[in-house]
Amino acid sequence: MKKKQVLVVEDEQIVANDIKTILHKLGHAVSAIVYSGDDAIKKAKEKRPDLAIVDIVLKGNMDGIELASILRSRFDIPVIYLTAYGDDKTLERAKVTEPFGYILKPFEERNLNKTIEIALYKHQMENALKQSEERYRALYSTMNEGVCLHEIIYSESGKAKDYIIMDVNPAFESITGLKREMAVGRKASELYKTKKPPFLSAFANVAASGKPTSFETYFQETNKHIRLSVFSPERGKFAIVYTDITDRKIMEEALRESEEKFKGIIENVRDVIFRLSPSGVIQYVSPNVKDLYGYAPEDLIGKHLKKTTPASEIPRALEALKGVAAQRRIRNLEINQRDSRGKIIPMEISVAPIKKDKKLIAILGVMRDITKRKHAEDELRENREKLMSFMESAPDSFLLLDKNLKILEINRVALKAIRLKKEEVLGKALSEIVPDLKESGRYDRYMDVIKTGKPLFIDDFIPHPKFGQARTSLRAFKVGDGLGVITSDITERIKIQEQLNRTLNELKQKNVELDDYTYTVSHDLKAPLITIQGFSDILLKKYRGKLEKDAVQYLKRISRSSKRLERLVSDLLRLSRAGRKTGELKKENIKDIVEISLKYLEASIEEKHISVKYPSEFPSVHCDKTRILQVYDNLIVNAVNYIGSQKKPKIEIGWREDEKNYIFWVADNGPGIKEEDTEKIFKVFYKGSAIGSRDGTGIGLSIAKKVIESHMGKIWVESKVGKGSTFYFTIPKL
Repeated sequence: MKKKQVLVVEDEQIVANDIKTILHKLGHAVSAIVYSGDDAIKKAKEKRPDLAIVDIVLKGNMDGIELASILRSRFDIPVIYLTAYGDDKTLERAKVTEPFGYILKPFEERNLNKTIEIALYKHQMENALKQSEERYRALYSTMNEGVCLHEIIYSESGKAKDYIIMDVNPAFESITGLKREMAVGRKASELYKTKKPPFLSAFANVAASGKPTSFETYFQETNKHIRLSVFSPERGKFAIVYTDITDRKIMEEALRESEEKFKGIIENVRDVIFRLSPSGVIQYVSPNVKDLYGYAPEDLIGKHLKKTTPASEIPRALEALKGVAAQRRIRNLEINQRDSRGKIIPMEISVAPIKKDKKLIAILGVMRDITKRKHAEDELRENREKLMSFMESAPDSFLLLDKNLKILEINRVALKAIRLKKEEVLGKALSEIVPDLKESGRYDRYMDVIKTGKPLFIDDFIPHPKFGQARTSLRAFKVGDGLGVITSDITERIKIQEQLNRTLNELKQKNVELDDYTYTVSHDLKAPLITIQGFSDILLKKYRGKLEKDAVQYLKRISRSSKRLERLVSDLLRLSRAGRKTGELKKENIKDIVEISLKYLEASIEEKHISVKYPSEFPSVHCDKTRILQVYDNLIVNAVNYIGSQKKPKIEIGWREDEKNYIFWVADNGPGIKEEDTEKIFKVFYKGSAIGSRDGTGIGLSIAKKVIESHMGKIWVESKVGKGSTFYFTIPKL
């Protein structure tokens, strides 16, 4: 199965990376991670993902709600909102965009997986529904039969007293002579100007029982015979299909005048019309049988129905013949048939006897290909089985309710919690199982989910035998025209989260203490080191001629080691200070900082004959000038030390900008950095394996990293061996 492509729009990098990891674990692919609405739109246009997870709160001039609206309207991409909180106004705006789910921070892998599955399934079903509605509307508007939708009006005692016309199609006007604007919205008694609405009893029975009926009538206004096929789309409502049978009536009169010979049946319908002898021999079949069976009518006429009936279905077919011989109508019999290639086709057949002088002379029938319907039924059954499997394997309580909050399904975890058997629960109202459902307000909130489709999330405390007060998380969401309710015990998760928060706070405090300790130790070590270095230099200058050769070498080694150790202590001291913004953030021009750094390093640059290039204009940013100068000092020194033995060594300093940040860089054409070193070089004391100087302490890049991160930016390197290195860092725009 092809992996679903997911676009993640989240400006918190840690959260985005967590989502990416979970999505990969769940078998999905991340098409891109972006941090702004504009970037999300570009990636959506380029990648065409199957789903987008969007944080409601985004930095920049476009929030997640506006982005979701664009993704939905422009690219038809379903959106799941990611949010930690939301005020009513924001949630009302979010609801308008018709999101396919919500994920609350902090989120669980299981919740993310469920929300994604439901969103993808909902989007698939929505597209299928749109296609179905478009086909229905096209058929509704262009079909030759008139269609009229009605709703029964009941008295206070519950008795049907009238019905109102809700909608009609164009064919209704031509068949009945009644204009749409005249009919829609009016009561039947007013429209037809009768004291009692026509056929009220029959229509009310269909609307109440759901059992369809059909009969014929005559419209004097248009001089037409009409067949009314009545069915109920939902309780209290009914629809009528008006078929103009005037021509058929005339034909029937002609048939009666010619000894009821079977001539001409409507042949432009999709259903196949056929006529059999009482023994089952095919006497007539409509031409469109070729489209369905692959047989021409002449291939079947004169043959027994066994020709197109599989052997396993012949007993049922013969039994149906006996029923018709007993002058019974057979309606909507589902039976398999076989086409000319041997392919089995599920069919729905209705047959009726044709009598003459009370004697059966033939059997007239209509058959319809129900392959698509059977596939839909199989798919529905399969989906139900999958849902039940998911419910039973879920570690949480799971309820499936209908639109009246009656229990359709319940899993074993929920049954264990309420200590009831499944047969004691199914079909009952939820209020019978949860006595305080209405008093607690949850009944109204559940009904609001069904009405609006907006999911419900509730965290609550309930008595628990182990924890005293257990923390539960309840999620209610619309399923079809009903409701799904999942209840999870999150007591342990809350406890773990609280412990994690305490541990993180303790860790932050320890880091502060460690920085203070490093600063103190580094500062206190400098004084004795300077003393050792000073006295060793004095001994070398004053007593060089009086000391033995070995003693002079020892003093030189002491001097070199003390100087190296002093540099290391100084760098440690700078590192301990690097993450602290000791200076006030002011608007500073980066060009001034770059030129100060180059001036300071001028001797080293000239010594190696390095050409330096930088633009004449730089932006001004809010920063600690001293700390950013440290960054440039370390990056330029790093480039100088590791420039190698290039014939034309060069360093390029530059910048660019995006929507949120200024991006600065220092590039060299040195030997480059091995790929395995690009992440490690920012660690303390790590010098890498590139060709070049080894005199540094390995702390400079760590200092640069701490300074940039203290300015809410990031730093990284891009390099290839033999192609040089480019160090980048960002400073946010304010």
